[in-house]
Amino acid sequence: MAISELNSRQSTHPLKITIMGSLQGTLNGQNLRKNKAYSVNHINTGRNVININSVNKQTKNLFPMLFSLTSITGFLFGLPTKDSLDVIGFNLLGAQFEVTTNVQFSESRHFLTIKQKFTGIKEKEKNIACEIEVNGEVPDMNFGSNAFVKPTEIEYKSVGLGKLKSRYTQSLTAGPNTIMATVDEEIEFMECEYHQFDARFSEFKVALSKISILPTAQALRFTLNSQIFTKAPREDPCKSALCHPLSTCQPDDAGSYRCLCRPGYQGNGWNCEDVDECYERTHDCHADAHCINREGSYECSCADGFHGDGRSCEAVQQRVETCRELRNCHEFGECLYDHHYNRYQCVCKPGFRGDGYHCDYESHHHDYDCSANPGVCHHEARCNFDHNMRRYTCQCLPDFDGDGRACVKKNCNSHPEICSVDAHCVRQGYDFVCVCNPGFHGDGMHSCTYIGGVETSGGDEKLVYAQGMFLGEISSKPYHKESGKYISYTPGQLAVAVDTNCANHDIYWTDASHRCIKSSRADGSNVKTVVDHLSSPEGIAIDWISGNIYWTDSGTDMIQVSKLDGSNVKTLFSQNITNPRAIAVDPMRGLLFWSDWSRTFPRIERSNLDGTERKMVVTDNLGLPNGLALDLDSQFVCWSDAGKKKIECTTYEGRNRRVVHQDAGYAFGLAYHSNMFYWTDWERANVVKTASKHSSLKEDIGIPQGSSGKLYGVTVAKSSCPHGTNPCSYKDGGCRYLCFASLTGGRTCACPDNISEEDCHN
Repeated sequence: MAISELNSRQSTHPLKITIMGSLQGTLNGQNLRKNKAYSVNHINTGRNVININSVNKQTKNLFPMLFSLTSITGFLFGLPTKDSLDVIGFNLLGAQFEVTTNVQFSESRHFLTIKQKFTGIKEKEKNIACEIEVNGEVPDMNFGSNAFVKPTEIEYKSVGLGKLKSRYTQSLTAGPNTIMATVDEEIEFMECEYHQFDARFSEFKVALSKISILPTAQALRFTLNSQIFTKAPREDPCKSALCHPLSTCQPDDAGSYRCLCRPGYQGNGWNCEDVDECYERTHDCHADAHCINREGSYECSCADGFHGDGRSCEAVQQRVETCRELRNCHEFGECLYDHHYNRYQCVCKPGFRGDGYHCDYESHHHDYDCSANPGVCHHEARCNFDHNMRRYTCQCLPDFDGDGRACVKKNCNSHPEICSVDAHCVRQGYDFVCVCNPGFHGDGMHSCTYIGGVETSGGDEKLVYAQGMFLGEISSKPYHKESGKYISYTPGQLAVAVDTNCANHDIYWTDASHRCIKSSRADGSNVKTVVDHLSSPEGIAIDWISGNIYWTDSGTDMIQVSKLDGSNVKTLFSQNITNPRAIAVDPMRGLLFWSDWSRTFPRIERSNLDGTERKMVVTDNLGLPNGLALDLDSQFVCWSDAGKKKIECTTYEGRNRRVVHQDAGYAFGLAYHSNMFYWTDWERANVVKTASKHSSLKEDIGIPQGSSGKLYGVTVAKSSCPHGTNPCSYKDGGCRYLCFASLTGGRTCACPDNISEEDCHN
């Protein structure tokens, strides 16, 4: 909708646009009810007035600290200038966008987060709808009759598709007191990925002046004047272009430019990254060659036993041992010289057919009936009459697979259904066997009898969950009023994922709002920041044996690792990642798993703990894989899918996929322990529990009364660590910085990002 449609007055009157909405959240621990908030903006004069009503006595001296609300109104509806080409922020953003403002008050530790969500134009009232949420701590001071903010200049810069950022300082004066604040603001809006970029609108400057704050009995008013400018390029627009170093700038006739990523790179020109032709299978390497990705290109190298340029490979002629040396012909075959191919090869004897290495009776031969030749059947097979074929054939016994002449014992890896309902499949040497679940006894296949001693419903372990500013603890028992407690509360925090270190019971979690990883003791005391200066940390996993933390960052699209104290940060993956979410580790087997909920290619991947041997585990029939959990005994990786509303599992290799629960709602976090699954459901606002076998049943586990907000991550606070170890458990495996266990039972040492390879190994 155009601006003119928002106002029906004649052009001789000031063009007035109203924003209507509400303000809620917490300030200094006090809950704010939905206060009515609105602003009146005069575009023809650049005059903006913001009103917040129903302000009570307890928060009267706190609301003036929300003076950073004035910046977005100035950007949207500041007085347009010739330098801005008569363009205001509303022309760029429209009426649907989100603003996140983080305010750090100087000379104090107070920190405030303001989130404004503009949801569109109300057709009937002809105004813009907006919801404001504030959370954090602000200085408390007596403002008296009024206060004012020093004139402020704010520069907004485009940092990517649909994203503007600014950083500026403001000072508030009330009587003899002055408070300084540093403000970081980010605007996210819908922008067409394929629009032609116009450099004239990549940077804006907003000038705010005459900013005053007038508190009344039950309301607060901000008034200000605003102007908006653009920074149009002069002469050659590419001189000040924002193109990525791996792109080229192309000026156009309109005085603007376009950024195009160089060949071998992909992106929108502002951001370009290497195209991994090998990973995406867009290379032209020969089928008998290896593809090696290079920065901006790739190479093809013929595999061992082949020669060529990689795009054309031929087998290296070598002397091949024939059946004369190998003596590998079937008992009904013989090794004869073939003059056509000029070599010896196996040929079936008369009356038999096949390739010589495996020979069957011909149908017309009188010895085809196995009843007349019982010796042709395998010792684990029987000669039975086949009514369909109207003859006797060799048939493997029920616990074996094969054609009757060769039979191998079935295992639960390829036939999971052979295990008892109260058993699971585990690797034993080079084979797979069925083992009864804890509390049961039997052969694992035909019977598992309950012998007691273990609760089949998962026992009474404690669960730790993340809920925005809160971390909570609840029992794994079904819902009851006194089922849990709050462990910690941090104003302005957004706790997303949580995990515990079973070795000392410390809790670790990601804080997306403060862009860091935090930790505390099991009771919530001694909260400290472990890793900071992140972008948007989400998933977290603790390797309790090696003493490492793994996490995903959806802001930088990276997977990183550090020691438990936050030292020695190392980036494992920064390419071919779109929206990394959950992460999980199996330190005994040296494996790392993570989910990527890319809208176009959702997937679950794995690698070794050091980032080598990356491979896909699940790529099909996924929606929004949010949570991950590992069944360490059975070697299954399981996930919660909010798009498909399912809980599913598959083996570490991606085989034998099964659905645990069909109706999981909008599942986010996921945990597994003692044959039980626990997940957070945004639709039910509770933690949900179900058995891994009897998946049709589920129970709600209540959270403490009075809590609000979405439930994010959940984990089991195990009373003891799983059995198992790895070479990194003793003195970091002899490594100087980072030790990673490997799948083969060994270990690798690695260097952190901030230390060169040369310094690392000196």
